[in-house]
Amino acid sequence: MNAVNATQRGPRRQALTLVGCLLLAACSAKSCDPTPDEGANPPVEAALPPPTFQLAIVTDLKGYLEPCGCTSRPLGGIDRVAARLAATRAAGPTLTLLAGDMFFSGESHGPHASAPQHAEEASHNTADTASTPSFAQRAQAAQDALNAEALADVLARFDVAAALPGPHDVAEAERLEALAARADIRLLGRETSQALRHEAAGRSVLVLGILEEDPEAAAAATRALLETPANATRDLVVALTRGGRRTARAVAQVRGVNVVVLGGADTDEALPPSNAGEAVILHASRQGQGVTVAGIYLPPAGTASSGPVVDASPWSAAVRRTSLEADIAELSGSIARWEQEGANADQLARQRGRLARMQAELEGVLAPDVPTDRLALAATFFELPPEAPQDAEVTSAMEALARRINEHNRTELAGWAPVPLAAGEPHFVGSASCESCHTQAYAWWRSHPHGRAYNTLEVRHKQFNLSCVGCHVTGYLQPGGSTVTHLRNGALANVGCENCHGPGGAHVASGGGVAPARTAVPESVCVGCHNPEHSDRFVYEPFRRTLLVPGHGLPSSVSPSGSP
Repeated sequence: MNAVNATQRGPRRQALTLVGCLLLAACSAKSCDPTPDEGANPPVEAALPPPTFQLAIVTDLKGYLEPCGCTSRPLGGIDRVAARLAATRAAGPTLTLLAGDMFFSGESHGPHASAPQHAEEASHNTADTASTPSFAQRAQAAQDALNAEALADVLARFDVAAALPGPHDVAEAERLEALAARADIRLLGRETSQALRHEAAGRSVLVLGILEEDPEAAAAATRALLETPANATRDLVVALTRGGRRTARAVAQVRGVNVVVLGGADTDEALPPSNAGEAVILHASRQGQGVTVAGIYLPPAGTASSGPVVDASPWSAAVRRTSLEADIAELSGSIARWEQEGANADQLARQRGRLARMQAELEGVLAPDVPTDRLALAATFFELPPEAPQDAEVTSAMEALARRINEHNRTELAGWAPVPLAAGEPHFVGSASCESCHTQAYAWWRSHPHGRAYNTLEVRHKQFNLSCVGCHVTGYLQPGGSTVTHLRNGALANVGCENCHGPGGAHVASGGGVAPARTAVPESVCVGCHNPEHSDRFVYEPFRRTLLVPGHGLPSSVSPSGSP
């Protein structure tokens, strides 16, 4: 999963909050009161008129029912998506569209894909062992199946008009068919690009599902569908794509396409609306972190609309203002430096003129008015932070799923024993074995989040969840270590001493005569769990310093420089 720096996301999030308020007010759903940056005075956007109908867009859901709760500000949750879509439908006629992988991501959320074979499997090696899924892989597949079925049941509530599955969905063809039927979703583009006609507010909407990911092939498939006589009459053409940005742009440049939904993007953050050809490209983040809602404005029936779609999105204007503000700040700083350095007067004058033009442009950046004689849209991205409304029934279903997966894995994986140790290898003993010699460090560890990591799963019924447990126990899937159901009677619960310092069996048995595997812990040990998906604010060196306390990296008589 590609990382998005929290400081980079901040300004965009503030802009999106403002935009969300404007569209919500227009739709009479709810309002909010964003606080602009001190000293900022952005232009006031005019209230948007009611749209002809709305498009509600979800992209690259990738099987996510909820975000990892270990991040600083978890985004998404299928219960929040459900609440947002319900509010959108309540505001007026809506077509809900999905593009990109829905049920499957092709990725493991834990270290299971590369896990060694189960001990019993290793004793039954055959010629095709390399192609046989390991115990861990089969266990993950079983959990993913329960997750996908639960997701299908939630999607059935969304009243999805059309969906273009992503490549990982299509790779599971039989399961995809069953899940789509369970979710009552009309799939496009499973084996070939397809078109589907819908009616919204009495107007004809042609939805294209473009299977091809190669830009040229995708554009050719789009043209072929638009040239089909049965598709000749339409008020709006929406193309669903799954091949990323280049594919979306190629499809957008096909004459006759009005809106392109970008699936398969390589970013978590929602991309703002962009123009290509005569169309507008829309995106809605991934993993259910948000929903993009686009109000569609059609000219009166029977009125021909020509030219590019008008992007009347306050979102687009806010993004442009943010970009200009950053450029102005950078150029202002450069001019000040050049003045101190005694730069050429003519060059300085040109740069000051450029700065003045940028400042004048900033003062006038507003979304254009919605025309009455041309096709237009106004899009808003609704990010779904922890405080976003939730659908209570879906939340309850998610909690029931957590318990179901927990119980399923507790019983079905009871025989999953750790990989045995090779002769002479030190074994894991658990952090309690360290207490007698490292009393002060052990007491500090017990009060540290690492020392309580397993309990954070137990209270949420996820201590047997394969997507979570590996980062909350000691020695996970290591020889002589732990599995989801084998923790040495709890000795290896929590993120213990041996996760950082290596198996301590030899060190403990020798009374400290044998040195631990390592005392200095490299960054590579930490980032297996402290990665962008699970620990978005992690920076190795500052974090390492918080772990240096009396008895743990510092002499017992030295006061720590910072609290853990």
